[in-house]
Amino acid sequence: MNLSDNLSAHFRAYELAKHDGGERELPEDPAICANLVSLVTAGLEPLRQAWEAYLIQNCMGGSASITVVCGWRSHAQNERIGGAQSSQHMFGRAADICCDVDYMELREGIGSERDAKRMEQFAVFVEKFVERGNVFGG
Repeated sequence: MNLSDNLSAHFRAYELAKHDGGERELPEDPAICANLVSLVTAGLEPLRQAWEAYLIQNCMGGSASITVVCGWRSHAQNERIGGAQSSQHMFGRAADICCDVDYMELREGIGSERDAKRMEQFAVFVEKFVERGNVFGG
């Protein structure tokens, strides 16, 4: 797998690559790479398509884009950031995501009211998507 590879219509490998303030890096383990592909094809891409349909059906406007905040991370990176010892991120089975908001400002508590409301709507949508039995993350 290369950083420039398209994994689906809307997601590329570099979005799921580890980045620790420097160059992005993909795992060398083929099994983890396969997990990342599955995460995208069975989880993120169907979620994005469902989110887009939801936005259209509810006349909500905005973009259906989904941003991967954190995808795969190495064991060392996971330990450095205080991740769970069995974090599924290390195995390519989880991704932290957000919708079309400025997540950095929201995280810092200075985000707009629009972004806060939109992220809340997205979080509820994702929760329902998963509850309906859709494969997503881990």
